[in-house]
Amino acid sequence: MSHHENANGPDAVVWAALLGRWLQHVQALRSDPGSDPRVVASSAPWLDIQAITFALADLDGLSPSEIAHARAQASWRVRERSKELGAIWSGEPMPAGLVDAMHAVEVALERSQFAGVVELVWDGDGWLEVPMVELDAPQGTVGIAHPGTLLAPGTPLAWWAQSEPPSWLEILPIDQCQRTHPGVPHQVYRQLSDKGRYESDHVQSVLDEPVPGMPLIVPVSEEGQPAGHFLMDAKDWAQRQRDAGVPG
Repeated sequence: MSHHENANGPDAVVWAALLGRWLQHVQALRSDPGSDPRVVASSAPWLDIQAITFALADLDGLSPSEIAHARAQASWRVRERSKELGAIWSGEPMPAGLVDAMHAVEVALERSQFAGVVELVWDGDGWLEVPMVELDAPQGTVGIAHPGTLLAPGTPLAWWAQSEPPSWLEILPIDQCQRTHPGVPHQVYRQLSDKGRYESDHVQSVLDEPVPGMPLIVPVSEEGQPAGHFLMDAKDWAQRQRDAGVPG
């Protein structure tokens, strides 16, 4: 999306108001930058980067289109401010505060792809065999456990962000699931022994470094683009797990 797209539309109004509020906040916290002219020149882009970082963490509750617009605008502004800072410092090392600010806004941009994420966690009495579902056309960022996967109570089953609730939810036992808002969704890694026997399932943020094990959540859509897909028949996959000693 071009940063000029829908520049005067309702999504732009929402982002402008959000960013403006955080700009006022960081300007109120502004301290004397000192006498170094490069630090003085860096002050304005630094303030903008700080405001963008805060605003990106404040996207929950916006509509998918508003979030998409906000992320596109934020990404463009970060690139522009980064160019400004690069020109100011002309290849010399930036102060630690500027480096930290740039790192923080990059992390915020990465996390913002999951703004408004909803995650279903299986909360039934026993293990769940995930039913077969028909996937929707790609929209937003969506993940679901491979059909046939055996999941223990307390394990994430599916999640979606910047997307309407997927139509396949009606196939899942959502009345026995907790609907959570984790900020960043989770991946589940199934860990097996050297002999291929089931040992445990490890749950962690999708942004953490992967750990050894088989990922159980398939990211079927990433920012509106097709991503992973189902690799085998659900019943065959369920039986393979039982043969490996997975309960259920």
